[in-house]
Amino acid sequence: MLVACIAIMLPNLGKAATTANLLVNPGFEEPAAGGYIHGWPTFGDPTAENSTLNYSSLSSYEGSNQIVMSFDTSPAGSLAGFYQDVVVSAGTEYTFSGQVDTHGDSFIFGQELLAIIKIEWIDAGQNDLGSTEILPNYDPEPIFRTFSITDIAPAGTVTARVTALVMTQIPILTPTLNLARFDDFRFSETPTVPTVPEPSSTALLGLGGLALMLRRRR
Repeated sequence: MLVACIAIMLPNLGKAATTANLLVNPGFEEPAAGGYIHGWPTFGDPTAENSTLNYSSLSSYEGSNQIVMSFDTSPAGSLAGFYQDVVVSAGTEYTFSGQVDTHGDSFIFGQELLAIIKIEWIDAGQNDLGSTEILPNYDPEPIFRTFSITDIAPAGTVTARVTALVMTQIPILTPTLNLARFDDFRFSETPTVPTVPEPSSTALLGLGGLALMLRRRR
């Protein structure tokens, strides 16, 4: 009984709680139908191929599926991508993370594909309130790399649009050798470490009472 009483009055010293992933189909595991990726509208150049199918030599980061984007023969400046809108709270900090691989064989001629990952903040009138973006590294080898963006939703924000897109830097001649892959996305409130509160006067009185009881039993 003594141990139980003390446990009730002591503050919670646990670790920071994890926050829920706010994305629908974040790992792209739900099957695509007719080029449509569940939860992720696509946009951009019609010569871009958007698929959750794996190439035989390129496994997904986690699970069975990933998004693989490449272009058929395309001029420089072509772009395509996919996005998802999430309801958020202004003033709250959010983190968008996941896995990305942009690779190819064109270092001799220049980087063919440029991947862009970003968070856009949108108000109730669909006005753009700003954005934060990163440009993952281009690599000759098919290697997934972790990306992460953290930002605070500005005043007036009601929606966050998380977007991944690919743009051609030079004309595409060999689409199967130059592509971008995406997997294991996560968008959530940034976890915070709870502060340990000062012992309240009630808790101190309770501990004092327990100490007095122990002295009387002796």
